[in-house]
Amino acid sequence: MSEIIGGAGAKSGLVSNSGLGSPVQAWADYSSSRSSGTVYTNTTGRPIQVVASASLAHGHIWANINGGTDVYAGGYNNWTPTVAFIVPSGNTYEISASDGNVDRWQELR
Repeated sequence: MSEIIGGAGAKSGLVSNSGLGSPVQAWADYSSSRSSGTVYTNTTGRPIQVVASASLAHGHIWANINGGTDVYAGGYNNWTPTVAFIVPSGNTYEISASDGNVDRWQELR
């Protein structure tokens, strides 16, 4: 637990740093360091949120969480499908696109 103290009008209190959206988490762009079809493990000790998209003429993007839960977006005619999901601490996740390229990959960690 950590104490949060703010400016005018803010309230102070105890806030857990172990949940999604905790004060210690921030969005980061992993587009250049993550690869489609590779399995990653959330080792942060707290849940993370992942958002990814792919520019496709037609096809789909999907995510697999811990080998069993799938998130899927698909369509046609030059569009950019996006998947967003939460990965509990210690779980694995993978994102793949039908053309093999995930253009944008961001994580709240």
